[in-house]
Amino acid sequence: MLNDMPIGEPILSLENNLDNMFGFVFGEITCPDENTLQIPFIQFRESFSQSVYCPRGTFSRLIFSEEIKYALKYGYKIDIKYCYQFNRGKDLFKDYVNELYDLKSSTKDPVQRATAKLFLNSLYGRFGMKEIENILKIVSKEKAMELDKIHNVSVISDLTDNKYLVRYSGNISNSITKYYKTNTLNSNNKKINIYDRDELSKLGLNKKITVPSAVHIAAAISSYARILINDYKNIPGNPCIMSDTDSAVLPYSLPNNLVGEDLGQMKLVHKINKGIFIKKKLYCIENFNKEITIKSSGIDSSKLNLEIFKKLLKGESVKVERTNFNVDWKTLTINVISSNILIEGLTTKIKTIYNTPDVNFKAISFPVEPIVEKENNKINLNLEEKDNDLFELFTNMEIILFFMLLFLFIILFFIYLIFFK
Repeated sequence: MLNDMPIGEPILSLENNLDNMFGFVFGEITCPDENTLQIPFIQFRESFSQSVYCPRGTFSRLIFSEEIKYALKYGYKIDIKYCYQFNRGKDLFKDYVNELYDLKSSTKDPVQRATAKLFLNSLYGRFGMKEIENILKIVSKEKAMELDKIHNVSVISDLTDNKYLVRYSGNISNSITKYYKTNTLNSNNKKINIYDRDELSKLGLNKKITVPSAVHIAAAISSYARILINDYKNIPGNPCIMSDTDSAVLPYSLPNNLVGEDLGQMKLVHKINKGIFIKKKLYCIENFNKEITIKSSGIDSSKLNLEIFKKLLKGESVKVERTNFNVDWKTLTINVISSNILIEGLTTKIKTIYNTPDVNFKAISFPVEPIVEKENNKINLNLEEKDNDLFELFTNMEIILFFMLLFLFIILFFIYLIFFK
């Protein structure tokens, strides 16, 4: 967040020299092979499944200019189609970040420290926020009907004494809002009311968005984070076993200048004796004191143990009990519901490192990055065929041809019904 930020109005440009760009670039990106880059790091969202990968091969996407400039040093290439240019904003969050980081580092008060940490971690996310999704209120019947006209109401429960419980989300559709800002609803049908802009304003239909956002800033900060963590993913002779947004598991120690308490430095959290890493945020590690640490996002870690991770490592799927809370808005009661969640076993290839010299662990198992090949001008992002995936069964042209033939068959069928029946 201390880096330069894209500010001002975006300008669409056909500039193709990266040295002259600061903003977001759209182009065809080619990832180097495994001999050049061990772990690819530019992300790609597959349009059909919405899965996110760091593929090899060639793919198209919109990317922050500083991230692709960084990627060129690792062997990536880009064929630029167009870009959105922004002004370069320097030290935009400098005072905010430094003051809160100093407070977090120096305070002995756990509440102050937690608050400062929350403010630091939440800053860039605020710029990517949408309109507030859900608001819950107890209001009068008249107020409930008024909210129903302006907002998307999902719950109206009749309580007592003319009181209603209302849950609503933001304002009405943005497309309607934009239309009503510049147009009057005209109709010859007398059943449809004709409103002018002042009347629409009273109804709240052209109310301005209440949550300010700057998605380009949030996207830039996310890119800077990926750039920083990638420095730890491809260290020559120190292969990365697993990484997350702000962490990495490595077989060798980092240089002393990279480890410490200062802003931007890494902190040594664990010295690992053994570890099993199924995926990000799902792993089990054992330190040299035989203490087990389990991380499991979305799953109660107390329900997991080393034996379960060994089963997952062998490819076996495991069912784990999960407790959910269900709210009944009519009776205002909370029901506790127990259900089972299935954790799928590891099916990708496994690498195991044994007895690495001068390392703080004996054995670590982890999945290999998927190998992505370019075939028929599309990216094959899967290691195995999936029979239920249209894009694994057909090329794009075959899908188009299939639907054209289907449409033609339907037309011929109706002609047959009309003339022969």
